[in-house]
Amino acid sequence: DVYLDAMDIPYRPYEVGFQFNEGTRMSHAPKSHAGTLQQMRWADAVIAESQGWGHIVMPERPHDRRPEILTGPRGEPSDGMTPQERAQQRVREAQAGGGTPAATPGPALRKGRPAAPAAA
Repeated sequence: DVYLDAMDIPYRPYEVGFQFNEGTRMSHAPKSHAGTLQQMRWADAVIAESQGWGHIVMPERPHDRRPEILTGPRGEPSDGMTPQERAQQRVREAQAGGGTPAATPGPALRKGRPAAPAAA
């Protein structure tokens, strides 16, 4: 194995699938490989695609099917305000109430988490 510098992380080239066009194959490859899906390094696949030999088939990554990414943000309040507008509103409320903005609990504290003890 090849290792990156002083770290103990093994270096592995990023490989992707490459679907050759019908009748197209890599040089020195058997004729049975024409038009098939082959594994190759990403850089080689980019060059082959730019030459019109076929197209890259990216592997599925673990984050591709996370439902929170596919459906959009969750848990957002339905008040129609942006996060910045909600923060400005909390600051205005804290200043109107005589407190400091730091003393106003944010959304995380309003969800039942205990507030930090006040500094004496």
